[in-house]
Amino acid sequence: MDEIVAAAMRKWPNVPDVYDWLALDKRGNWLLRGERIANVALNAFINRNYMHDKRGCWYFQNGPQRVFADLHATPFVFSLERRNGNLMATAQTGATARKIDAVLLDETGELILATDLGPGLVHDRDLAIALDAAHEESGQVASEAAFNDLRKGRGRIEIDTGSAKLPLQTIAFSELPSLFHFEPRPAPS
Repeated sequence: MDEIVAAAMRKWPNVPDVYDWLALDKRGNWLLRGERIANVALNAFINRNYMHDKRGCWYFQNGPQRVFADLHATPFVFSLERRNGNLMATAQTGATARKIDAVLLDETGELILATDLGPGLVHDRDLAIALDAAHEESGQVASEAAFNDLRKGRGRIEIDTGSAKLPLQTIAFSELPSLFHFEPRPAPS
C-alpha cells in the first residue's frame, strides 16, 4: 500500500465505502462505471493498492476510501510466459505468482490458476502457452479430443509448470467464488 494512502486512512478513518463503480474484466482491464481506464498512472495506483477483506471482497484502497471491485471472473487475470522452463504467471497488478497450486478448466474453456497470490483467470491471449504445457497420460501434447473427454469426466491431462505436473481439473464457473472464497459482486454488509 502506498504511504500516502496509509496516511489518508489515518487522517480520515470513517470515509464511506464505494460500490458498483469499479470492475475488473476478464482481460485484466480496470473499468470505471463500465468504461476502460486508459490512464497508465491510475491503473498502476489501483494495482498497487488492490487487496481484499475478510469477506473475500476485493477493493482498491483509494486514500481513506475503499472502492470495491466487481469481478467479471476472478480477483486476478494472469499473463503467462515460459522462463527457464518454468511457467510464470503474472497478475494484472504486476505481481508474479511464486507458486501455481492448481489448474482448472471451466465449462466455457476458461483456464483458472490457483496461486499463492490467489485465483486468476489465464488471459485469453496466453492460452496457447498453457495448451503447450498440457499433456495426456501418454506424454503427448493434449489433443482437442482429450480436452473433450476431460469435460465429460474421462481421461487425464496434466499441466507441466516446470516445477510440477498438475492435473487439469474441471469446475463449473459458478463454483469459483465459493471454492476460492471471493465475492464477485461486493455489497455493503
